[in-house]
Amino acid sequence: TIWIIFYSILCAFSPDLGWLIVIRFLVGVGIGAGAQSITYYAEFLPAKYRWKAIILIEVFIAIGGTFTTCMALLFLQSHGWRVWLASCALPALIFLTFAYWIPESPRYYSACGEFKQARDVIDYAAKINGISLPPGEIQPIKVIPRGKVQDLFRPHNQKMTIFVLILWFTTAFIYLGIILATTSLITLGSTCPSPDELASLNPEETYSCNCHDLTTHDLYQILYMSFAELPGLAIAVLI
Repeated sequence: TIWIIFYSILCAFSPDLGWLIVIRFLVGVGIGAGAQSITYYAEFLPAKYRWKAIILIEVFIAIGGTFTTCMALLFLQSHGWRVWLASCALPALIFLTFAYWIPESPRYYSACGEFKQARDVIDYAAKINGISLPPGEIQPIKVIPRGKVQDLFRPHNQKMTIFVLILWFTTAFIYLGIILATTSLITLGSTCPSPDELASLNPEETYSCNCHDLTTHDLYQILYMSFAELPGLAIAVLI
């Protein structure tokens, strides 16, 4: 989270487009690591409801897109893109203030042999939810040694690691590509020349182009499209 906040705010100080691309890439590295939160989240859930809850967590991606567009409506045209980019770090800052109170999962503590801490987390969760736990103690399980990066590529994990890497890359590539195409389609006029056409133009030749910066109307269109994910997620949960 600190990584994401730092580089998100640093984007606002980019001296040129090249540096902006590099720093945004580093923001993406932090966001990629944030996917581990899904595993953490799943360890708190009963197996019966786990798949539905993991799908529903994707709602926050749509909420994030909506928040970003709202920040653009507030700051992009009046204060410029630097203030807008810095403001988009606000959710991460809010999360960071609450991160101190987020415990490790009972599954993690149990796997490390720390059964008392696992029980304390369960008792704490029960107290917050106002329920009483049934009598009993946590049964010891086989202690799993902490993993290493190279373990992902050992023979018994290699196929799964490669499959997950391809799946995440493809999903992110298509998903983010669609998001980027949204603003491109809105701002691109029908008479704008393509890069190849631009290269073939005579420097002294003039041409007509309808390309324009994002207007308030355009931002509202993007805001409406951000909500389009919600019905899809609802259908995924239902089926």
